[in-house]
Amino acid sequence: MPDALPERFARAPVTERPSPVAPLLVWMLVQFVPLTLAAARVPLSARFPVPAEKLALHEMLIGQLVALALLFPFLLRDRSSAIVVTTTSLPFLWLAGHLADAPQSTLYLAGGYLIGLMIVLSVLVTLLRTTLARQVAVCITSVVTLLPPLLLYLHAEFRTIGTSQSEAYWPKFFPLPAAMRVLDGSASPAAFFVLLAAFVLSLFARLVYMKRRV
Repeated sequence: MPDALPERFARAPVTERPSPVAPLLVWMLVQFVPLTLAAARVPLSARFPVPAEKLALHEMLIGQLVALALLFPFLLRDRSSAIVVTTTSLPFLWLAGHLADAPQSTLYLAGGYLIGLMIVLSVLVTLLRTTLARQVAVCITSVVTLLPPLLLYLHAEFRTIGTSQSEAYWPKFFPLPAAMRVLDGSASPAAFFVLLAAFVLSLFARLVYMKRRV
């Protein structure tokens, strides 16, 4: 028959899950860069602390959070990729903590915050069925991740003496400022509560989506 499919296509499965190799390689590269910079004692600013590896854990966690905000639909695109990417995060975080001589409690909190955020994003990815939805989600996560540090910098740079400090509470609800507070030993329960609330909302949206498909 002229419209018959070749045998190799006829035997192929209807749906094939993408390999986690590509997300793993990208994620390893993302983590290898800050780890190398810290190990090589490369100063990233004019007033960088000495020794430079003192901030290795900060560099690693910032790199991981920024990469997640920009690439999470690719890095966490399916269950196998999410598991591989999540499990390979902790060894790099531990190595950076070892370079920075960070306390074990700080490593546990930083690892818990990172894994919690990755779980939330993994659930969110399952709701993004179109390219447009993924692009919009990346825009939102990028703004939520990158804008608060910029606002904090502008506030610190241009505030005047006597300015009220009441606005300093809101950074606890955003990934980068909350993560930096964890590393500085001033972690707020509000940061982990936000992750829990985001996970519950994402899971609820996922259940509603599955129910509508039935």
